[in-house]
Amino acid sequence: VFLAERRAARSLPPKLAKPEKLASIAIVGGGGIGSGLVVQLLSAGLDVTLIEASEGALAKALARVAHAQEAAEKRGDITADQRLRDWDRLRADQHIAAVGGADLVIEAVPESLSLKSRVLATIGAELESGVPIFSVSCAFDPVDLASASGRPDLHLSLYLTEPVRQATLVEEAG
Repeated sequence: VFLAERRAARSLPPKLAKPEKLASIAIVGGGGIGSGLVVQLLSAGLDVTLIEASEGALAKALARVAHAQEAAEKRGDITADQRLRDWDRLRADQHIAAVGGADLVIEAVPESLSLKSRVLATIGAELESGVPIFSVSCAFDPVDLASASGRPDLHLSLYLTEPVRQATLVEEAG
């Protein structure tokens, strides 16, 4: 594992290998992976914006986050106070423009190349220059996703497993 971590760190583009700051992350897509990422990022003390296209999908995503945190509290992984502080750092929105101001955006929409391409192009247009975009995908060529983002030098594709909190391996392709 140690060698794999070292090799992965060396393979990242320079702009992604050592970010200047990372305090706020936007997650676009609140399915199983997206919601799991929200929980993990909140527990790391980061500000998180969760973006879903519809009110119903956003409500379901927030319910997944709440359920995961309730389970973590029951296991003793977090306290009730930690959970409340996490929710103070969580924003929820239905508009992709809410990615503005994020230090990193993670696209985690369903596995449809046309949907991912459309979402990535919109994200790329909304962000300030220099903000990286990560895509969660196991089905598509990372080069295609990077091109769709409009900022291929700041794009990284990730393959994550569910549940995110138990994942021991993350594959990256840049």
